[in-house]
Amino acid sequence: MTARPLQPAFSGRALFLRTVPAWVGVSLVTLVLGAWALASGAPSLANAWAGLALGSSLLVGLGSALSAAESTRFRLAAVTMIGALGGAGIIAAAYAL
Repeated sequence: MTARPLQPAFSGRALFLRTVPAWVGVSLVTLVLGAWALASGAPSLANAWAGLALGSSLLVGLGSALSAAESTRFRLAAVTMIGALGGAGIIAAAYAL
């Protein structure tokens, strides 16, 4: 019988993966708020919301890379692409105004 190494009860990776669903919500909500601000004619506010969407999407992408389940990786990668491309699109549209 071989001994297994002890794992810490609260590793940094596990704690970060617990916050990923919240970052998914932040990413999607800020993306919607950025689109709303752009439609209402406030490009600087749209840039702020889209910047938050981009930042939280990158955290979701990091969660996708650290996740162990393949189906979870795919869903998190899809949210990352939606948030990143949507945020970049809102910023580009705000500068075009």
